[in-house]
Amino acid sequence: MIMCVGLQCSAQKSKVANDSSTLNSQIIETDNSRDRDPFKVYTSVDRTPKFPGGTAAFDEYVKSNIKLPRKPKAGSGSVTVSFIVELDGSLRNVKVVKGLSTKCDSEAVRLIKSSPKWFPGIQNGAPVRTILSIPIYFKPEN
Repeated sequence: MIMCVGLQCSAQKSKVANDSSTLNSQIIETDNSRDRDPFKVYTSVDRTPKFPGGTAAFDEYVKSNIKLPRKPKAGSGSVTVSFIVELDGSLRNVKVVKGLSTKCDSEAVRLIKSSPKWFPGIQNGAPVRTILSIPIYFKPEN
């Protein structure tokens, strides 16, 4: 069948409401946003980036879009993928941090790269580039 998906962030965990607001309404611009370095990548932020709809929606996205290898050589396990959530919510620098097999690793990267835009991380009231790590779990069909 398919697998469970967990969301684990390098950034600090924070409580973020699950609402149906648009990305633009979630981005808060402040006067200090002009002073921040647009190239800095944060590992810890006031509000962690999130998938639209939260963790449950991300789990559903993975279940609906993953293409499991027919016979994964490594069996079941996880592929940990890291990526940067940009200021506009797009995802960049998608990399395998901990692999399982060539096919599973490639599928995990494809899945993250095809993801819709996320809500960006927020630091001091302004959106910032934030790095995240997410394990994608693979379980072969019985």
